[in-house]
Amino acid sequence: MKQICVLMVGIFGLCACASKNAVVPKGSINIADLDLKFKSVQIDLTSDKYKGDIDKYWQPVKKTIPSHPMSEETSRLSGCVEFLFVVDEKAKNIKISQAYPEGAFDHVATQTLKEWRWTPTRKNEQKLPALLKIQMDFVSDISENKLEAQQHCGWQHP
Repeated sequence: MKQICVLMVGIFGLCACASKNAVVPKGSINIADLDLKFKSVQIDLTSDKYKGDIDKYWQPVKKTIPSHPMSEETSRLSGCVEFLFVVDEKAKNIKISQAYPEGAFDHVATQTLKEWRWTPTRKNEQKLPALLKIQMDFVSDISENKLEAQQHCGWQHP
């Protein structure tokens, strides 16, 4: 009986330590429903409510701007690529959640995101990985799909 009580006290002590760090924002995506590559995420910043909170946990130290692909097919297009990924000093487990036009900017956007680097803030001394959703926009002055891109990407193109 004495051993069981000691074991239970130890378990409750571990739970108390773990719960102290569990007070982090939870977004709109249920992490348990995602595939295994997102299971290690402890901070979910995917909902609009926590959209700007990445700076509370991870500060960008290298953030390159994607160049608009100048191939004949894409030079007259505007669009966007939305990513879901894990921030852990760099972008990991990158997944394209939506893109418009599909496939037009995926490669250059993914390569750009792979170059980005972050450093943890004081609030995130434990370097807890964060699930993040961002959108990269590609705007062409000679865009032939201006109205469609505005509708799909949610921005105003002059």
